[in-house]
Amino acid sequence: MQGCGICISGPDFCYKIIYNTHNIDTTNLVNGKPVCYLKNQTGGTVPAGAGQIIIANCSNITVNKQMIVDCTVGIQVAYSNNCTISNNSCRRNGGIILHFSNASTLINNTCSGNHNGILLISSNTNTLMNNNCSVNSEDGIYLYYSNNNKLANNTCCWNKNDGINLTCSDTNMLTNNNCTGNSDGIYLNISDINTITENKLEGNTEYGVDITYYSTNNLVHHNWFIDNNAGGKQAYDNSGTNFWNTSGTPHGYGNNWSDWRGPDANNDGIVDKPYILDGGMGANDSYPLTIPGTMVPEPSPASLVMIGIILLVAIVLRIRKR
Repeated sequence: MQGCGICISGPDFCYKIIYNTHNIDTTNLVNGKPVCYLKNQTGGTVPAGAGQIIIANCSNITVNKQMIVDCTVGIQVAYSNNCTISNNSCRRNGGIILHFSNASTLINNTCSGNHNGILLISSNTNTLMNNNCSVNSEDGIYLYYSNNNKLANNTCCWNKNDGINLTCSDTNMLTNNNCTGNSDGIYLNISDINTITENKLEGNTEYGVDITYYSTNNLVHHNWFIDNNAGGKQAYDNSGTNFWNTSGTPHGYGNNWSDWRGPDANNDGIVDKPYILDGGMGANDSYPLTIPGTMVPEPSPASLVMIGIILLVAIVLRIRKR
C-alpha cells in the first residue's frame, strides 16, 4: 500500500470484534514499512519503523518514536487501556485515533497536516499533554463522547476548523493549551461541566471559546482572549448557564480580554465592568481581569516632576502672552 493503509471501522454495537478478529502480519507494507497490528496483548512495545499501527483489545502497550506519514490512519487504538503513546510523528493521515480506549497517555506527539490531529471517540480518563496538533484540515484535538480527560500544554494552532472540539463530552479539564489562528479556539457542543482555564486563545477567526447547543455548567476562567473574531466579541455562549469566572468572597476571578479596558477602582486586578458575551442569553464575565502592560501605568516620581515643570512653563508662557 502506497499513500494509504488499512482502515478498520464498523457499528459500535459490534464492539471489539470489529477490531480484534483479523489476521494482519508484518508482510503487509505501508509505504515500504511493515504494518504493526497487535491484538489481545498485555504489555510490550511497538517495534521501531512501523508504517501503520493498529492496537486492538490490548493493555499497557507503548508506542514511542514512530514516524508515520501518508497512510489512512497513523496510530489507531481500539478497546485498549493504559497505553502510552509518546514522541511520535503522524503527518498527512488520520493522525492518532482512540476508540473506546481509556486511561492512556498521549504525550509529546506531533500530529500535523492530518484530518484531525488527535481524535478520541468514547474514550475516557486519558491524558493528552505537550502534543502539537496544528495545521490540520479539520480539528487539532477532537473529543467525541469522551469524558474525564485531561488536555494540558497542547499546541493546537492554524487548524481549519477548531483548535479543540468537545462534542457530547463532559467533565474534561482543558488547561494551558495554545489555540491560535483556528476557526474557533475551543468549541463546545452539547458538552457539560468542563473546566477551561489558563489557555491562550489568540487570533481565531471566530471565537476564542464558543459554547453552544445546550452546553451547560462549564467553568471558564483565567484564560487569555487576544484579538479573536476580528474585532467582535471574543466568546459566545447561547445557554447562559455556564460560568465565566470563579466564585469567591468578595468576588471571583474571570478572564483576560484584550478588547476590554476599564478602571480598576479597587486596585485588585479586576476591571470594574462585566464583559458581555455574544449569544443573546446574558452570559458575561462578571470579573474580567486586567492584562499586565495594557493598563495606563502609574506615573513615577520623576515623571510627576517633569509634568509639573511642563505645566509651570505653560502657565508662565500664558501669563506673558496676556
